[in-house]
Amino acid sequence: MTPRHLHPFALVGELFNDIRSFFWVIASSAVFLRFSLWAWLAILLAGLDFVLLSFWRKTYELTDDELIFRSGILERRVRHLPYHKIQNIQRNQWFFLAPFHLESIAVDSGGHNDKDNQITLSVVPSWLAEVLEAKRQDNSQNLQDLLTAAQTGEKAPESEEASAAATAAVTSNHRDDYRASVASLVAYALTSFDVFVQFLIFFGAFFSHVDMDSHWVKALTKRFSAQAVSIGFFLLLLAVLLFVVILLVFNVIRIIVLYFGFSVNQNAEHLTIQRGLFQKKTLHLAIKRVQAVQFRQNIFRQLLGYVSVKVRIITDANGDDQASRMMPTLIPLVQTKQAYELVSNWLPVVPKDDRQPLTAGSLYQSLTMARNGLVLLWLYLGWILYFVHTGWAITVAVLLSLLVAGAGWHKGHNTGVALLGHGGLVLQYGSMYEKVTTFAEWDKIQSLQLRQSWWLAQRNQRVHLRAEVRSDDSTTKIECRYIQRQQADEIFDWYQQMSHKQFRLKQQ
Repeated sequence: MTPRHLHPFALVGELFNDIRSFFWVIASSAVFLRFSLWAWLAILLAGLDFVLLSFWRKTYELTDDELIFRSGILERRVRHLPYHKIQNIQRNQWFFLAPFHLESIAVDSGGHNDKDNQITLSVVPSWLAEVLEAKRQDNSQNLQDLLTAAQTGEKAPESEEASAAATAAVTSNHRDDYRASVASLVAYALTSFDVFVQFLIFFGAFFSHVDMDSHWVKALTKRFSAQAVSIGFFLLLLAVLLFVVILLVFNVIRIIVLYFGFSVNQNAEHLTIQRGLFQKKTLHLAIKRVQAVQFRQNIFRQLLGYVSVKVRIITDANGDDQASRMMPTLIPLVQTKQAYELVSNWLPVVPKDDRQPLTAGSLYQSLTMARNGLVLLWLYLGWILYFVHTGWAITVAVLLSLLVAGAGWHKGHNTGVALLGHGGLVLQYGSMYEKVTTFAEWDKIQSLQLRQSWWLAQRNQRVHLRAEVRSDDSTTKIECRYIQRQQADEIFDWYQQMSHKQFRLKQQ
């Protein structure tokens, strides 16, 4: 394949991104610098020339073994990405590009060197992603046959490995596939904590910008005070409820737009996740490159028996789709028992049964974490009561104390760790009224640490167990606090034995 330029539509996107990046510079120059009309025309022409030259210098090429991307004006850059080094392929297609069979492709190599690893092709033909995915799954396939088949829509001749994978995919149980219903997306939006966060942000911003000494605020306060006994409080409560309903409707629409048509499809050893209404997003990832699986339940979903499932994968630092980076959603919302049945078919580290060997956190863990939260709260905010000791301040302090103590109790009650029979580890912890259960195979755990203070060692025989797994372009720490020392030692010994066993196998 000869080097190709990006589609001309990419030029429009690059021009828009440059204007967005330099908007404040242009606006400030227009206000503070008195350029003449000819000077502005010269700047505009120079900017257009730069964008055109940058677009022309970007080319991509497929060879039998790698993807080559060339870019740069003053400094020419050539990036080589072998197909077997591709971690994930992210595809984004706006609705107005679909009739032209064009889309944006981001290819992750999973390196640590920030922007030097991901190759982003802003607007290219859709068949390019299909060829990349086919070569990543089986590099022995003939490139020319794949290109011809992808461009004509015909089926390419398959190698023995690809044929076996395709046969396995056809004969596999179709229940492995999952498609989210609109009802589940609505429930996902209604049980999210985002509404409360948006509510607090709005009211905080509102009161920070309102002048309490202004005429209309005083008049409104006086009117409300005069009618508070009758209908004032009712009207205020009704206004708050109406605003909450508006936020709920906004979040439902936002979630449906983001996750419309959400589906997961397994093809041999790969998963394909699709979602999006106006912008269709597709993520291809290899099952063996999934670092960890997380079942997440806030307190509402925990009470209702629903769970969201996310996966931790390796991506590059310059990915622009935050919803697909770090922790892509595998299942937005489903019943807990069904989630284990579905995910265990895709990812063997997850057991089929939702009854885990985890035991509920001890009373010591709950009391200790509630105490820690209260101590931190009063250290940071308790001194305010010394200066502001009104009834409202005391009421807010009591409510915050109850909220923090409850969060600590919930965190301690949902903290635990256990070994799985097939060489996996399950770690569970709580955070801000959310229970997070993480499943990871031992070889995906980068390191395992035991942390213990002098007091815990001498008095309570407790320890903090911390596991590190790769996520995004770095690592993430998963910590279970105040675990019994004996249980932590057993897990640490197990991890050492598995590591030594793997080392001996490599030496043979």
